[in-house]
Amino acid sequence: CKCNGGAVTPTPFAYDVKHWALGEQVSMKPHPRTAERYSLDEGCALADYNLTMDGSTGAITQVPGTAAHIEPFSIECTVTAHQTSTATFEAKVRIGMDWFAYGVPLLLFPLPTSFPASKAPGTWKDFAVRCAPNTAWLQVSSTGTLTKSGSIGTGGVMTEDASKAAQTGGVCVVSALHLPTGGKWQLRQAKVMAIWPQPWPSMSYQTSSVSVTLGEQLPILKLPVGTPGTLKPSEFFVACDTTPSLKWSYDSLLSTGLLEGYSVLEVAEDGGISISIAREMAAIFDSMASSGATRKKVTLNCGVWGIFPDNSLTPIKANLNIEILDDICWVSKSFKAYYSTDSSATSESTCRANCRRDNNCPSYLWTSNQCRRYRTHPTGSSVTAYNKVTNCTAEAACKDVQTGSWYQSGLYCPVAPDLFRGDSLYLKKGETPEETLYLSKYVSSIDGPVSGCSNGNWILRQADAEKDYIKLEAGEVELGGPALRCISGSIPFGVASCGQPNITVPDEGYAPVVVDDPYTSDPADYWLHPCECAPPAWGMEKPVNPESFESVPGQSGNQFTPAPFELVAGQFVCPAKE
Repeated sequence: CKCNGGAVTPTPFAYDVKHWALGEQVSMKPHPRTAERYSLDEGCALADYNLTMDGSTGAITQVPGTAAHIEPFSIECTVTAHQTSTATFEAKVRIGMDWFAYGVPLLLFPLPTSFPASKAPGTWKDFAVRCAPNTAWLQVSSTGTLTKSGSIGTGGVMTEDASKAAQTGGVCVVSALHLPTGGKWQLRQAKVMAIWPQPWPSMSYQTSSVSVTLGEQLPILKLPVGTPGTLKPSEFFVACDTTPSLKWSYDSLLSTGLLEGYSVLEVAEDGGISISIAREMAAIFDSMASSGATRKKVTLNCGVWGIFPDNSLTPIKANLNIEILDDICWVSKSFKAYYSTDSSATSESTCRANCRRDNNCPSYLWTSNQCRRYRTHPTGSSVTAYNKVTNCTAEAACKDVQTGSWYQSGLYCPVAPDLFRGDSLYLKKGETPEETLYLSKYVSSIDGPVSGCSNGNWILRQADAEKDYIKLEAGEVELGGPALRCISGSIPFGVASCGQPNITVPDEGYAPVVVDDPYTSDPADYWLHPCECAPPAWGMEKPVNPESFESVPGQSGNQFTPAPFELVAGQFVCPAKE
């Protein structure tokens, strides 16, 4: 909104539902207060009962100088908060006044709690209570105070508030005899719902640790469904410690967690957590010092607090660790290249940071107090430098596995998020089903015991179409093929040069594209087929587009899954074949 973008939406608010006894002073306020101007619907009858609303605060009170109404009533009004000229929000306010009342229509008895009755002036006696379903644990004293005792029952009650629905309790009527001043004994009744809540003792998500890269969105983390009749939290709050130290905040109105002002997660009403990292958060990684092949990351150690609708119930907590990884990786590789010098870099960390931000920098090396940027070429000098892998996400970057076995070695590319193992599932397609292999993290509780494997290792499994189960949208992966090998330690991302371009005569119907190797004197010494990649020896000089150069993963041999791109938008109809 600060940048004149997006849409302004109103902030929700509400009034507490209150029941008052005749003679009490009414006082109700909106929570939270969101505007400086409030209005009522034309059918609102507040003034009929000596009540009014402050148009600047939304507070509802007795009209100054008037007496409280002497007869029971119940009214409902619509209050509109005008936050801006276009952003408004409506909320219902319900006010009930009776001969006696318990403040609210829904009574929660989580602890040895009591609810005293507010009563109209006069003499009161013979209080009694009856409920349906039978609620033997609810007792009423001679003064009208409601308490609980004994053991919990089995019957339940549905409520308008879904967070408290199906809890143990009943719909109850409290009765008493009332002698008003100068009057006769009268039977008075008040209707309430009494609930003995059974809160969740604890909560946990499907996994307590996840890893996500800039630009990625993880499958939603869901809370398991609780035992029927138990009370789940109605609100959630997320608090996090960060490494390195960064500013974390949680917006309770939007249910959004923010890191340095960037959205990281959103919590749904049912407690499900959606984790999505915008690429704009790259600004955080640009400011972090690092060197060599170390991948930058931010770690969040979070506590997700579940808060119950009654403040007397102790909140419960689930632990959640979130690892946010940079979408640019660095891999140490040996190759032949020419270099240029970045004179603005005074250290390896600034040398790498400058190369990270520059689309025209494919690799770097800090040597002899000098920042060098390398571009591969077959006539250059041999060097070992750090190659930049762009779009280094679990959805795009492949792993370079080398085991010494020809059919197990090669590039394994991601096919699905693997939420429960905390990484991605990788696949290497073979010429035969036996040569098609999966690479995943090993978790003993999921994979079962495997000889020589420890938690955190990588495991190679043969694909088995009948036993393998992959559910992309939920991040669920079950592999039933035989385990072939365990690999300890980290597996590098694949970085390689493109192969030799196709220099044959183009097929009929293709327009030839003629390009030149800028490092040779011969003109037009390479012809590039439309379906071929420019060899890395050409670098990022014309006619090669830097974006195209960086889109080819190293060590891929031009065998990789490219990022999606838009071919056409809107209506599109293929012409009839002639």
